[in-house]
Amino acid sequence: MDVSVDTNILIHLYKASSKELLLSSFDKIYVHEYIVDTELKRNSKDIYREVLEDIKSGKIIIVRNSELASKGIKGLFEEYYIECFRLFAEDRGESYAIALASVIGIEAFVSDDTKDGGPHEALVKEYIEDVIPFTFYELLFLKYLKSEIDCNEFKSKFDKISIHMTRPMEFKSRVKKVLNRYHRDRSSDRDYYWLKDYCEKHDIDIRSKISKLLDFVRK
Repeated sequence: MDVSVDTNILIHLYKASSKELLLSSFDKIYVHEYIVDTELKRNSKDIYREVLEDIKSGKIIIVRNSELASKGIKGLFEEYYIECFRLFAEDRGESYAIALASVIGIEAFVSDDTKDGGPHEALVKEYIEDVIPFTFYELLFLKYLKSEIDCNEFKSKFDKISIHMTRPMEFKSRVKKVLNRYHRDRSSDRDYYWLKDYCEKHDIDIRSKISKLLDFVRK
């Protein structure tokens, strides 16, 4: 699965020395030039330089407007961008990231903007189709399901990233949000069957894993 990334997820993960969560979760990671050359450069020079190094080494793929133009899809990209810009309260970074995913067929989008009416919520509700959203804690949840981390590591890695946010998140409440998202009675068909296929592919006993996670958060 390939992914288009927003500015905030790069800042939070790189600040927390946790970029491997992103790098190990997807096949290819795409970022629009605006996010790197404008938002990252303006907000964090250190992270900007580190991301540039990962672009140079091929870990992250930067997509420039000139490339979109050469492929004959810049006009379509701009249409998607304007639609997203209006939908997401004129947030340029989120709009560029989602428009990029839509126009070149990237399946996933990662952001930590989980506010009401924000991009994660809108994509969960499928206001924009064909792009599946993830947060950093949902990526950790998937690694937990695959037994790459246990419950204690899930929480410690969550806290390590969350502390770098303007408003740190609370582990228990975010676990509940993840479980609600994928609950059969509350989930969209897309998300329910996506996770079902994911568990079948990786031979995951999801009932057992969720039961252990719930026992852990209740302690």
